[in-house]
Amino acid sequence: MRARLMRARLMRARLMRPGPIRGWTHRLGRLWRDRRGTMIAEFAMSLPMMLILVMSGTEVSRYIILQQKLDRATTAVADLISQEEDATTAKVNAVFDAIPSILAPYTFSDNGAFIISSVVLEGSTLKVAWQRRSAGAFAATSKIGAQGGPATLPAGLVIRTNETIIVSESFYRFEPMFAPSHFTSWANVETSYHQAFYRPRFGALTTID
Repeated sequence: MRARLMRARLMRARLMRPGPIRGWTHRLGRLWRDRRGTMIAEFAMSLPMMLILVMSGTEVSRYIILQQKLDRATTAVADLISQEEDATTAKVNAVFDAIPSILAPYTFSDNGAFIISSVVLEGSTLKVAWQRRSAGAFAATSKIGAQGGPATLPAGLVIRTNETIIVSESFYRFEPMFAPSHFTSWANVETSYHQAFYRPRFGALTTID
């Protein structure tokens, strides 16, 4: 009798033991119901997007601040030169030397250039009386014109005969902080351009020594 009961219990245990498929479904069910590590998984999935937002926000902020600094520096260069009674290369270079401090912390020598021009109306012809540019390896060509040649000014800018306009131009190549040059060499990095126009206050400034 006892042997028969033992055999019945063994048969029942074998029937209740999960097979391979049932065992896998059981384990998957436990894994699905397990909520441990959910926050870490969600954080890992959202981390790339968070990094992209932080880096793009940083680059946009750097670009906006740079444009403000360039506009301020371009205006300052034209304003300072227009206050001189006479123009000399030494005075112009002294103004150029102050540009890096205005643009700090952005580097200037290899990434940008400033050009100052004196434009005069002789008869009915606009002419670039003289022109100077800041030192540095950055290649930039004035959009006003070359020294001694015809000048191009905005249509709304009125200049009278024998009157002079001091024009300041700034060029700056913006390079993203989070995109090294060997990754962006295939792309055209944007070069910012600013202009400022001032009339001389105390002298004609048609010549430079």
